[in-house]
Amino acid sequence: NYQLQASSLCFLYSLRIEEMNYQTSDVGEIIVDLIPLSIKKIIPENVLEFINTKFGIFLGCFGVSFAIYLISKRWFNSNKKKLTDSEFTRLRNEYDFIIVGGGTAGSILANRLSEDPENTVLLIEAGKPFDDMHFGFMNTPYYKSLLPFSEHDYSYIIDDEEESNDLDRKIIISRGKGIGGNSAMNHMFYMRGNKTDYDNWEKLGLKGWSYDNILELFKKTEKREFPTHSTDKSYLYHGKEGNLNVVDITDPSGFAIKFLGATKKMGLRPYSKRTKCTSGDDYNAEHQNGAGLIQSTITSTGKRCNTGFAFLEPVLSRPNLDFKTNTKVTKVLFKNNTAVGVRTKTNKKKKTVRAKKTVILTAGPIETPKLLLLSGVGPKEDLKELKIPVVKDLQGVGKNLQDQLITTTSWACKEDEDLYDHPSQIAEIFRMYQPGLKKTPFEVIAFENVVDGITEDIEEEEEEEEPLKEENNKEDNEEGEEERSNEEEEEEEDSNENKIDENNNEIENKEEEEEEEEEIICEPPNVAHYLYTALLSESFYIIKYDDENIEFNKKRDKSYGFTVFTQLLKPYSRGSIRLESNDHEDDPFIQPNYMSDERDINILVNGIKSIREKIKSSNLYTESELEELPDPKFKKLSSKNKTLQKFIKQTCFSIGSLAGSCKMGTKEDNLAVVDENLHVHGLKNLVIADSSVMPNITSGCTLAPTTMIAEKASLIIKNKY
Repeated sequence: NYQLQASSLCFLYSLRIEEMNYQTSDVGEIIVDLIPLSIKKIIPENVLEFINTKFGIFLGCFGVSFAIYLISKRWFNSNKKKLTDSEFTRLRNEYDFIIVGGGTAGSILANRLSEDPENTVLLIEAGKPFDDMHFGFMNTPYYKSLLPFSEHDYSYIIDDEEESNDLDRKIIISRGKGIGGNSAMNHMFYMRGNKTDYDNWEKLGLKGWSYDNILELFKKTEKREFPTHSTDKSYLYHGKEGNLNVVDITDPSGFAIKFLGATKKMGLRPYSKRTKCTSGDDYNAEHQNGAGLIQSTITSTGKRCNTGFAFLEPVLSRPNLDFKTNTKVTKVLFKNNTAVGVRTKTNKKKKTVRAKKTVILTAGPIETPKLLLLSGVGPKEDLKELKIPVVKDLQGVGKNLQDQLITTTSWACKEDEDLYDHPSQIAEIFRMYQPGLKKTPFEVIAFENVVDGITEDIEEEEEEEEPLKEENNKEDNEEGEEERSNEEEEEEEDSNENKIDENNNEIENKEEEEEEEEEIICEPPNVAHYLYTALLSESFYIIKYDDENIEFNKKRDKSYGFTVFTQLLKPYSRGSIRLESNDHEDDPFIQPNYMSDERDINILVNGIKSIREKIKSSNLYTESELEELPDPKFKKLSSKNKTLQKFIKQTCFSIGSLAGSCKMGTKEDNLAVVDENLHVHGLKNLVIADSSVMPNITSGCTLAPTTMIAEKASLIIKNKY
């Protein structure tokens, strides 16, 4: 098994080298350079020449890959402990608290609720336990690309049926299945969202959920490693004693630093006198607007800070905490509208476990509503159709589903730029140089607010300007007219000065208008742009754009550059989750309704237009010799709204930041599933504490908000008992 894994990684490296179009001799020289000088002296020259061949490169990659694996295995072997034995835990018949889902929220709740030795806590996780191989690869940030579609990924497939989504193609939604849940396989972005996200929750009647009320919960969870450029205000918004490591991306590439420096001239670091909205480097502090280095959940030693290992692993020795893996909860049990336990299934063994105090669902925005529906909680008409006994008619279970789609644009640049993809960077990774392994190519992020309406096509504006350029070229024949017009303008300026002196209101009005414009810039962002200092594998294929078709073509000539991801932060479209059968083994039917609200695709179109225009107007465009990829035709044709809309529908994807399927709201809200204390409406002793309770998704990836929700739930439950 070890050799198979190492060979697979070797194959990945070989493909990567081939895609980057490096000359064989260049790659061979890199591998030869890795050989210590003392060993080189005893290696025959014909062997060194063999290394420069394709087969020699493959063998060299295999050797390096296997060495990486051996080091990773030894590095993470100490973390194995009880986690791999949790599948064989013998369960008691009764616990005070039963937590369903060992993901981001479940791990935190297991830690907090078991702090009191009088509480007995059971944490149940459907995923398999990790062996030392998975520890090595899953906890190394560089290997993130190996995790999707593995046994630790639910890999929900959204069919291209008309009723499923409006994209006319299949979409894969990856969700973590195992210790730490999604935090075990996400991109490790730490984003709390915008202050207004939480203030708006409270405006819906959810007391205690404003940003000022929940800030301390973020700080309690976080262990922030402050960079040298942090301001005094940054320290007020972060915690230092928590379990979740948060760091700025370490050792950013030279191009990332250049790009960050250019964001001010791009207009991505605004400032408003009236609102005092500044765009510092810390988007998780006073203001979110602006640009900065990405904050990631990575430890100082270069490991992914999986919440399972951060919160759960340190407390597994507590005698009052049991942790069961490879175990599915098939049903929540009720008695007189009170949750009294759960029914579990481990392999083929079934068991009923009772809860004396509370059953807590933390299975995520897809599995949590699925379990509720299987347990008889949801729309009664849907439950009766599947012959599931109705416990509580709650129309909102599975409704209000929200997802943040992402699309990309790629750029080629000159080959001496210091990118993550640079051959020297690859050599560092082969040498197991720490900075190469403890980061990903995601290095800079910028937030902005774009309009959600249709804007005019750029081509139309350019065509109107062309006749003006031709007229301006006739300077020799119109010099006399220009001189006369200049004299008339000077006379007009003199008269205008006198008028302005008599009435200063005009100046004041202009200043107020400028300040109002600056306030608009500081509105909560609805798109985020990620600088990915490498080219995606999919981006090595030219996409031809026209008014009819979008198709993939041959490999392109340009192979050195970067990618910009543009993410829809605040989708207007709402989807749903429902059962297709009453069998717990079947996946639910997920209907995201992507782009069903046209404002979503308008925002993505305007987001792409905005970042392209900003890049092209910056000094970076000429200094780094940037060229938009994948095709020169893209520059012209992609400016059309219809073409960009087709491009987005054909290329956008989900990163699994789902929310809202068990909405938090008041009794007056027909779609509300839980109240402000996270208790399910109309039922006792049943709590939901994951991203499914968000009434509206936050402005960013959902990891950080989910940790806050878990902390909030633990306090609510502790105060109750």
